[in-house]
Amino acid sequence: SGLGLFLSQTLMHLMDADIEVSSSPGHGSTFGFAVGLQRGESTSDIVHMALNASTKLAPLLMLPEATQLPSSRGKQHDPSAISILVVEDNVVNQKVVQRHLQAAGYNVVLANDGRQGVVAFLAPDTHFDLILMDVEMPVLNGLDATRHIRLAERERHPNANKGVPIVGLSGNARQVHVDEGLAAGMDVFLVKPYTRTQLLETICSLVG
Repeated sequence: SGLGLFLSQTLMHLMDADIEVSSSPGHGSTFGFAVGLQRGESTSDIVHMALNASTKLAPLLMLPEATQLPSSRGKQHDPSAISILVVEDNVVNQKVVQRHLQAAGYNVVLANDGRQGVVAFLAPDTHFDLILMDVEMPVLNGLDATRHIRLAERERHPNANKGVPIVGLSGNARQVHVDEGLAAGMDVFLVKPYTRTQLLETICSLVG
């Protein structure tokens, strides 16, 4: 989709660097960059820098934890009563989404891939009001994870009209990919990068 290259270039600009490319027809392309860093930086320092850069990529306003968000049904939306499962393999994306959801008052559980997401959903005495499901993940992708969850719901509650809302997340905006997500059982599809407002409004439209 080209989204990854755009985000990479933006990250480089935030660190006063740039991306160079050399391309040869029939042989492919090579991308490279140079970033000035201090020696001895720990992994946690690098992750912290990446988180700060990612936050700048999506400048989303933070709401106080006590803020009441209106639901699509016209009732008061109480985030503290809602548990959200975030299934995402990218640790930076995990932390950014977790930070925004918790700032709005939601309870958040993280899963690193589709298999962990299915295991978390199936865990006894566990209830999720909504699932944010990345599509492209190792071990088990978001489409297959969604299919497993929908199958488990049908086996548990064969007479239920609707299961837990699942929001598909992907950087691929092609309609065929959106259709694949909906066909797998996702309720809504958000294309990255999305804003904090879009994310919270989507959640409010599905739970309440």
